[in-house]
Amino acid sequence: HRRQLWPVLHHICSITAKEITDLVIEDFNRTPFPEHLIDNGDLFSSQIELIFYNYAKRRHENNIDFLNKREYNDQNEAISDDSFIKKIPPPWTIINETLAKLNIDFYFQELPRRFDPENNFSIKLMKKSINKPVGFNDLSSGEQVIIGLILKLFTGEYYSTHLQFPELIIFDEPDAPLHPEMSKLLIDVFLETFVKRFGIKIIFTTHSPSTVALAPEDSIYQLKNGEPTTLLKISKDEALKILTGFIPTLSIDYRSHRQVFVESPIDVLYYQSLYSKHIQNELLIHQLYFIANSQGKGNSSLVYSILQEMTKADNKSIYGVVDWDTKNNDTHRVLVHGINSRYSIENFILDPVYLIILLIQMNNAHNILSITGVSKTDNE
Repeated sequence: HRRQLWPVLHHICSITAKEITDLVIEDFNRTPFPEHLIDNGDLFSSQIELIFYNYAKRRHENNIDFLNKREYNDQNEAISDDSFIKKIPPPWTIINETLAKLNIDFYFQELPRRFDPENNFSIKLMKKSINKPVGFNDLSSGEQVIIGLILKLFTGEYYSTHLQFPELIIFDEPDAPLHPEMSKLLIDVFLETFVKRFGIKIIFTTHSPSTVALAPEDSIYQLKNGEPTTLLKISKDEALKILTGFIPTLSIDYRSHRQVFVESPIDVLYYQSLYSKHIQNELLIHQLYFIANSQGKGNSSLVYSILQEMTKADNKSIYGVVDWDTKNNDTHRVLVHGINSRYSIENFILDPVYLIILLIQMNNAHNILSITGVSKTDNE
Protein backbone atom coordinates (compact mmCIF):
# COMPACT_ATOMS: atom_id res chain seq x y z
CA HIS A 1 0.00 0.00 0.00
CA ARG A 2 2.88 2.42 0.77
CA ARG A 3 4.34 1.69 -2.64
CA GLN A 4 1.01 2.59 -4.26
CA LEU A 5 0.45 5.66 -2.07
CA TRP A 6 3.76 7.39 -2.70
CA PRO A 7 3.19 8.18 -6.42
CA VAL A 8 -0.25 9.54 -5.53
CA LEU A 9 1.13 11.83 -2.83
CA HIS A 10 3.95 12.95 -5.10
CA HIS A 11 1.43 13.80 -7.85
CA ILE A 12 -0.83 15.78 -5.49
CA CYS A 13 2.14 17.70 -4.11
CA SER A 14 3.30 18.58 -7.63
CA ILE A 15 -0.16 19.92 -8.51
CA THR A 16 -0.79 21.80 -5.26
CA ALA A 17 2.80 22.96 -4.70
CA LYS A 18 2.55 21.76 -1.10
CA GLU A 19 4.63 19.54 1.11
CA ILE A 20 3.14 16.16 2.06
CA THR A 21 2.68 17.29 5.66
CA ASP A 22 0.63 20.29 4.49
CA LEU A 23 -1.92 18.31 2.45
CA VAL A 24 -5.57 18.39 3.52
CA ILE A 25 -8.59 16.30 2.47
CA GLU A 26 -9.71 18.87 -0.09
CA ASP A 27 -6.37 18.54 -1.90
CA PHE A 28 -7.15 14.85 -2.50
CA ASN A 29 -10.71 15.64 -3.61
CA ARG A 30 -9.69 18.43 -5.98
CA THR A 31 -6.69 16.85 -7.69
CA PRO A 32 -7.35 14.86 -10.90
CA PHE A 33 -5.29 11.69 -11.26
CA PRO A 34 -3.63 10.59 -14.52
CA GLU A 35 -4.63 7.18 -15.86
CA HIS A 36 -1.44 5.38 -14.86
CA LEU A 37 -2.25 6.14 -11.21
CA ILE A 38 -5.77 4.71 -11.28
CA ASP A 39 -5.19 1.19 -12.57
CA ASN A 40 -6.17 -0.48 -9.31
CA GLY A 41 -9.48 -0.66 -7.47
CA ASP A 42 -8.64 1.78 -4.66
CA LEU A 43 -7.51 4.58 -6.96
CA PHE A 44 -10.29 3.82 -9.44
CA SER A 45 -12.67 4.45 -6.55
CA SER A 46 -10.82 7.67 -5.68
CA GLN A 47 -11.25 8.97 -9.22
CA ILE A 48 -15.01 8.38 -9.04
CA GLU A 49 -15.18 10.10 -5.66
CA LEU A 50 -13.35 13.06 -7.17
CA ILE A 51 -15.83 13.30 -10.04
CA PHE A 52 -18.84 13.10 -7.74
CA TYR A 53 -17.31 15.50 -5.21
CA ASN A 54 -16.49 18.19 -7.78
CA TYR A 55 -20.00 18.11 -9.20
CA ALA A 56 -21.71 18.16 -5.79
CA LYS A 57 -19.45 20.99 -4.62
CA ARG A 58 -20.23 23.09 -7.70
CA ARG A 59 -23.94 22.49 -7.19
CA HIS A 60 -23.62 23.38 -3.50
CA GLU A 61 -21.86 26.65 -4.40
CA ASN A 62 -24.55 27.42 -6.97
CA ASN A 63 -27.25 26.89 -4.34
CA ILE A 64 -25.55 29.33 -1.96
CA ASP A 65 -25.17 31.91 -4.73
CA PHE A 66 -28.79 31.44 -5.79
CA LEU A 67 -29.97 31.94 -2.20
CA ASN A 68 -27.96 35.16 -1.96
CA LYS A 69 -29.31 36.26 -5.33
CA ARG A 70 -32.90 35.65 -4.26
CA GLU A 71 -32.70 36.91 -0.67
CA TYR A 72 -30.15 39.73 -0.95
CA ASN A 73 -30.34 40.64 -4.69
CA ASP A 74 -26.73 39.60 -5.30
CA GLN A 75 -25.76 39.95 -8.94
CA ASN A 76 -24.57 36.52 -10.11
CA GLU A 77 -25.38 33.85 -12.70
CA ALA A 78 -26.66 31.24 -10.23
CA ILE A 79 -29.80 29.28 -11.12
CA SER A 80 -32.22 27.17 -9.10
CA ASP A 81 -31.12 23.69 -8.07
CA ASP A 82 -33.71 22.05 -10.34
CA SER A 83 -32.50 24.15 -13.27
CA PHE A 84 -28.89 23.29 -12.43
CA ILE A 85 -29.63 19.56 -12.45
CA LYS A 86 -31.60 19.86 -15.70
CA LYS A 87 -28.82 21.85 -17.36
CA ILE A 88 -25.98 19.70 -15.98
CA PRO A 89 -27.17 16.20 -14.98
CA PRO A 90 -25.31 14.61 -12.06
CA PRO A 91 -22.50 12.27 -13.17
CA TRP A 92 -23.98 9.41 -11.10
CA THR A 93 -27.27 9.76 -12.99
CA ILE A 94 -25.53 9.61 -16.37
CA ILE A 95 -23.34 6.68 -15.33
CA ASN A 96 -26.22 4.70 -13.79
CA GLU A 97 -28.52 5.29 -16.76
CA THR A 98 -25.77 4.11 -19.11
CA LEU A 99 -25.03 1.00 -17.03
CA ALA A 100 -28.76 0.17 -16.87
CA LYS A 101 -29.15 0.58 -20.63
CA LEU A 102 -26.21 -1.78 -21.16
CA ASN A 103 -27.69 -4.30 -18.70
CA ILE A 104 -24.61 -4.11 -16.47
CA ASP A 105 -25.53 -5.35 -12.99
CA PHE A 106 -24.05 -2.42 -11.04
CA TYR A 107 -24.94 1.13 -10.07
CA PHE A 108 -23.46 3.90 -7.95
CA GLN A 109 -25.22 5.26 -4.90
CA GLU A 110 -26.18 8.88 -5.42
CA LEU A 111 -24.85 11.67 -3.26
CA PRO A 112 -27.53 13.30 -1.09
CA ARG A 113 -29.13 16.44 -2.43
CA ARG A 114 -28.08 18.26 0.74
CA PHE A 115 -24.31 18.15 0.38
CA ASP A 116 -21.69 19.69 2.66
CA PRO A 117 -18.19 19.72 1.10
CA GLU A 118 -16.66 19.85 4.57
CA ASN A 119 -18.05 16.44 5.54
CA ASN A 120 -16.39 13.18 4.58
CA PHE A 121 -18.28 10.91 2.22
CA SER A 122 -17.76 7.64 0.38
CA ILE A 123 -19.06 6.31 -2.91
CA LYS A 124 -20.66 2.87 -2.88
CA LEU A 125 -20.74 0.61 -5.90
CA MET A 126 -23.89 -1.51 -5.63
CA LYS A 127 -24.61 -4.86 -7.27
CA LYS A 128 -28.16 -4.49 -8.52
CA SER A 129 -29.21 -8.15 -8.37
CA ILE A 130 -28.44 -8.40 -4.64
CA ASN A 131 -28.70 -4.68 -3.78
CA LYS A 132 -25.53 -4.82 -1.73
CA PRO A 133 -22.27 -2.85 -1.96
CA VAL A 134 -19.29 -4.53 -3.60
CA GLY A 135 -15.66 -3.59 -4.02
CA PHE A 136 -14.33 -2.11 -7.24
CA ASN A 137 -11.95 -5.06 -7.47
CA ASP A 138 -15.03 -7.29 -7.81
CA LEU A 139 -15.64 -5.87 -11.28
CA SER A 140 -14.37 -7.92 -14.19
CA SER A 141 -11.62 -6.36 -16.27
CA GLY A 142 -14.13 -5.77 -19.06
CA GLU A 143 -16.59 -4.05 -16.73
CA GLN A 144 -13.79 -1.86 -15.39
CA VAL A 145 -12.90 -0.85 -18.94
CA ILE A 146 -16.51 0.01 -19.82
CA ILE A 147 -17.08 2.01 -16.62
CA GLY A 148 -13.68 3.64 -17.10
CA LEU A 149 -14.73 4.76 -20.58
CA ILE A 150 -17.90 6.33 -19.22
CA LEU A 151 -15.79 8.13 -16.61
CA LYS A 152 -13.78 9.66 -19.47
CA LEU A 153 -16.72 12.01 -19.92
CA PHE A 154 -15.93 13.61 -16.57
CA THR A 155 -12.16 13.32 -16.09
CA GLY A 156 -11.02 15.99 -18.54
CA GLU A 157 -9.80 19.35 -17.32
CA TYR A 158 -12.49 21.09 -19.39
CA TYR A 159 -15.28 19.29 -17.52
CA SER A 160 -13.62 19.96 -14.16
CA THR A 161 -13.58 23.68 -14.96
CA HIS A 162 -16.83 24.19 -16.88
CA LEU A 163 -18.93 21.07 -16.11
CA GLN A 164 -19.23 20.62 -19.87
CA PHE A 165 -18.13 17.75 -22.08
CA PRO A 166 -15.43 18.04 -24.76
CA GLU A 167 -16.31 18.07 -28.44
CA LEU A 168 -13.89 15.26 -29.34
CA ILE A 169 -12.32 12.31 -27.50
CA ILE A 170 -9.63 10.08 -29.05
CA PHE A 171 -8.95 6.53 -27.84
CA ASP A 172 -6.09 4.21 -28.79
CA GLU A 173 -7.33 0.59 -28.99
CA PRO A 174 -9.73 0.73 -26.02
CA ASP A 175 -11.04 -2.71 -27.04
CA ALA A 176 -7.66 -4.45 -26.65
CA PRO A 177 -8.50 -6.17 -23.30
CA LEU A 178 -12.11 -6.95 -24.22
CA HIS A 179 -13.77 -10.10 -25.51
CA PRO A 180 -16.33 -9.73 -28.37
CA GLU A 181 -19.41 -9.32 -26.14
CA MET A 182 -17.76 -6.45 -24.28
CA SER A 183 -16.63 -4.95 -27.60
CA LYS A 184 -20.31 -4.66 -28.49
CA LEU A 185 -20.84 -2.82 -25.20
CA LEU A 186 -17.92 -0.54 -26.02
CA ILE A 187 -19.48 0.48 -29.33
CA ASP A 188 -22.88 0.96 -27.70
CA VAL A 189 -21.33 3.29 -25.09
CA PHE A 190 -19.60 5.33 -27.78
CA LEU A 191 -22.59 5.49 -30.13
CA GLU A 192 -25.55 5.82 -27.76
CA THR A 193 -24.01 7.80 -24.89
CA PHE A 194 -21.07 9.78 -26.27
CA VAL A 195 -22.30 10.52 -29.80
CA LYS A 196 -26.10 10.50 -29.76
CA ARG A 197 -26.77 11.72 -26.23
CA PHE A 198 -24.01 14.28 -25.76
CA GLY A 199 -22.90 15.06 -29.32
CA ILE A 200 -19.28 14.12 -28.64
CA LYS A 201 -17.21 13.03 -31.63
CA ILE A 202 -15.25 9.82 -31.10
CA ILE A 203 -12.16 8.55 -32.88
CA PHE A 204 -10.66 5.23 -31.82
CA THR A 205 -8.21 2.80 -33.35
CA THR A 206 -8.55 -0.98 -33.39
CA HIS A 207 -6.95 -4.12 -34.78
CA SER A 208 -9.85 -6.34 -33.70
CA PRO A 209 -11.97 -8.00 -36.41
CA SER A 210 -14.76 -8.45 -33.86
CA THR A 211 -14.92 -4.73 -33.15
CA VAL A 212 -14.94 -3.88 -36.85
CA ALA A 213 -17.64 -6.48 -37.47
CA LEU A 214 -19.85 -4.84 -34.83
CA ALA A 215 -19.13 -1.23 -35.82
CA PRO A 216 -21.48 0.89 -37.98
CA GLU A 217 -20.69 0.52 -41.68
CA ASP A 218 -20.20 4.25 -42.25
CA SER A 219 -17.68 4.67 -39.42
CA ILE A 220 -14.78 2.56 -40.70
CA TYR A 221 -11.59 4.10 -42.07
CA GLN A 222 -8.12 2.75 -42.83
CA LEU A 223 -5.11 4.73 -41.64
CA LYS A 224 -2.39 3.75 -44.08
CA ASN A 225 1.30 4.47 -43.58
CA GLY A 226 3.18 5.81 -46.53
CA GLU A 227 4.32 8.97 -48.25
CA PRO A 228 2.03 10.66 -47.48
CA THR A 229 0.04 8.92 -44.73
CA THR A 230 -3.56 8.53 -45.90
CA LEU A 231 -6.94 8.09 -44.26
CA LEU A 232 -9.31 6.15 -46.51
CA LYS A 233 -13.00 5.34 -46.12
CA ILE A 234 -13.35 1.59 -46.65
CA SER A 235 -16.17 -0.93 -46.38
CA LYS A 236 -16.59 -3.33 -43.51
CA ASP A 237 -15.75 -6.28 -45.77
CA GLU A 238 -12.52 -4.59 -46.87
CA ALA A 239 -11.54 -3.87 -43.27
CA LEU A 240 -12.20 -7.45 -42.22
CA LYS A 241 -10.08 -8.76 -45.09
CA ILE A 242 -7.21 -6.52 -44.01
CA LEU A 243 -7.44 -7.55 -40.36
CA THR A 244 -7.81 -11.28 -41.04
CA GLY A 245 -4.87 -11.37 -43.44
CA PHE A 246 -7.04 -12.43 -46.39
CA ILE A 247 -7.54 -15.89 -44.85
CA PRO A 248 -10.19 -17.39 -47.18
CA THR A 249 -11.54 -19.85 -44.62
CA LEU A 250 -12.32 -17.20 -42.02
CA SER A 251 -15.75 -15.68 -42.44
CA ILE A 252 -17.24 -13.17 -40.03
CA ASP A 253 -20.96 -12.50 -40.24
CA TYR A 254 -21.48 -8.96 -39.00
CA ARG A 255 -25.22 -8.93 -39.70
CA SER A 256 -26.19 -9.57 -36.12
CA HIS A 257 -29.97 -9.76 -36.44
CA ARG A 258 -31.66 -13.16 -36.38
CA GLN A 259 -35.32 -13.77 -37.19
CA VAL A 260 -36.87 -16.67 -35.30
CA PHE A 261 -40.20 -18.10 -36.47
CA VAL A 262 -42.44 -19.55 -33.77
CA GLU A 263 -45.83 -21.20 -33.89
CA SER A 264 -48.22 -18.47 -32.74
CA PRO A 265 -48.52 -14.86 -31.49
CA ILE A 266 -48.65 -16.07 -27.87
CA ASP A 267 -45.34 -17.87 -28.44
CA VAL A 268 -43.88 -14.55 -29.63
CA LEU A 269 -44.91 -13.05 -26.29
CA TYR A 270 -43.37 -15.94 -24.35
CA TYR A 271 -40.05 -16.07 -26.17
CA GLN A 272 -39.58 -12.32 -26.50
CA SER A 273 -40.20 -11.89 -22.76
CA LEU A 274 -37.77 -14.70 -21.88
CA TYR A 275 -35.18 -13.32 -24.28
CA SER A 276 -35.50 -9.77 -22.89
CA LYS A 277 -35.03 -11.10 -19.37
CA HIS A 278 -32.06 -13.25 -20.37
CA ILE A 279 -30.07 -10.44 -22.00
CA GLN A 280 -30.29 -8.42 -18.78
CA ASN A 281 -27.83 -10.91 -17.29
CA GLU A 282 -25.95 -12.25 -20.30
CA LEU A 283 -25.15 -10.16 -23.34
CA LEU A 284 -25.55 -11.90 -26.68
CA ILE A 285 -23.83 -11.05 -29.93
CA HIS A 286 -27.00 -11.61 -31.98
CA GLN A 287 -30.24 -9.66 -31.68
CA LEU A 288 -33.24 -12.02 -31.88
CA TYR A 289 -36.62 -11.10 -33.35
CA PHE A 290 -39.47 -13.56 -32.85
CA ILE A 291 -42.10 -13.82 -35.57
CA ALA A 292 -45.44 -15.66 -35.54
CA ASN A 293 -46.18 -17.55 -38.72
CA SER A 294 -49.95 -17.60 -38.19
CA GLN A 295 -52.77 -16.13 -36.17
CA GLY A 296 -54.46 -18.11 -33.43
CA LYS A 297 -53.62 -21.78 -32.99
CA GLY A 298 -49.99 -22.86 -33.22
CA ASN A 299 -48.75 -24.64 -36.32
CA SER A 300 -45.35 -26.30 -36.12
CA SER A 301 -45.53 -27.79 -39.62
CA LEU A 302 -45.72 -24.30 -41.11
CA VAL A 303 -42.52 -23.32 -39.27
CA TYR A 304 -40.73 -26.32 -40.80
CA SER A 305 -41.96 -25.49 -44.31
CA ILE A 306 -41.04 -21.80 -44.05
CA LEU A 307 -37.52 -22.63 -42.89
CA GLN A 308 -37.12 -25.21 -45.63
CA GLU A 309 -37.95 -22.64 -48.30
CA MET A 310 -35.77 -19.97 -46.68
CA THR A 311 -32.82 -22.36 -46.54
CA LYS A 312 -33.21 -23.12 -50.24
CA ALA A 313 -33.02 -19.37 -50.87
CA ASP A 314 -29.70 -19.28 -48.96
CA ASN A 315 -31.09 -17.12 -46.17
CA LYS A 316 -28.67 -17.53 -43.27
CA SER A 317 -30.38 -15.36 -40.65
CA ILE A 318 -33.70 -17.22 -40.29
CA TYR A 319 -34.37 -19.88 -37.64
CA GLY A 320 -37.37 -21.57 -36.09
CA VAL A 321 -38.41 -22.81 -32.65
CA VAL A 322 -41.32 -25.22 -32.13
CA ASP A 323 -42.82 -27.20 -29.25
CA TRP A 324 -41.99 -30.87 -28.91
CA ASP A 325 -45.65 -32.01 -29.11
CA THR A 326 -44.26 -35.59 -28.60
CA LYS A 327 -43.41 -35.78 -32.32
CA ASN A 328 -41.20 -32.92 -33.54
CA ASN A 329 -37.44 -33.24 -34.15
CA ASP A 330 -34.57 -30.80 -34.58
CA THR A 331 -33.41 -29.87 -38.07
CA HIS A 332 -30.55 -27.69 -39.27
CA ARG A 333 -32.66 -24.53 -38.84
CA VAL A 334 -35.54 -25.56 -36.56
CA LEU A 335 -34.93 -26.23 -32.87
CA VAL A 336 -37.41 -28.18 -30.76
CA HIS A 337 -37.87 -26.62 -27.33
CA GLY A 338 -38.08 -29.21 -24.54
CA ILE A 339 -37.53 -32.16 -26.86
CA ASN A 340 -38.17 -35.50 -25.12
CA SER A 341 -38.95 -33.55 -21.96
CA ARG A 342 -42.14 -31.46 -22.05
CA TYR A 343 -45.00 -31.12 -24.47
CA SER A 344 -44.92 -27.33 -24.96
CA ILE A 345 -43.38 -24.13 -23.66
CA GLU A 346 -46.38 -23.64 -21.35
CA ASN A 347 -45.29 -26.74 -19.45
CA PHE A 348 -42.11 -24.87 -18.53
CA ILE A 349 -43.55 -21.42 -17.90
CA LEU A 350 -46.50 -22.71 -15.86
CA ASP A 351 -44.50 -25.31 -13.94
CA PRO A 352 -46.35 -25.73 -10.60
CA VAL A 353 -43.08 -25.48 -8.64
CA TYR A 354 -42.31 -22.10 -10.24
CA LEU A 355 -45.84 -20.87 -9.61
CA ILE A 356 -45.67 -21.84 -5.93
CA ILE A 357 -42.32 -20.04 -5.54
CA LEU A 358 -43.79 -16.98 -7.24
CA LEU A 359 -46.79 -16.91 -4.90
CA ILE A 360 -44.48 -17.27 -1.88
CA GLN A 361 -42.38 -14.35 -3.11
CA MET A 362 -45.59 -12.34 -3.52
CA ASN A 363 -45.88 -12.25 0.28
CA ASN A 364 -47.64 -15.61 0.56
CA ALA A 365 -50.31 -14.77 -2.02
CA HIS A 366 -53.48 -16.88 -1.77
CA ASN A 367 -52.11 -18.30 1.50
CA ILE A 368 -49.92 -20.65 -0.54
CA LEU A 369 -47.66 -21.60 2.40
CA SER A 370 -50.59 -23.04 4.32
CA ILE A 371 -52.01 -24.81 1.27
CA THR A 372 -48.72 -26.48 0.33
CA GLY A 373 -47.40 -27.02 3.85
CA VAL A 374 -44.15 -25.28 2.90
CA SER A 375 -42.54 -23.10 5.57
CA LYS A 376 -41.17 -19.68 4.79
CA THR A 377 -37.70 -20.78 5.91
CA ASP A 378 -37.75 -23.61 3.34
CA ASN A 379 -38.11 -21.02 0.58
CA GLU A 380 -35.29 -18.91 2.00
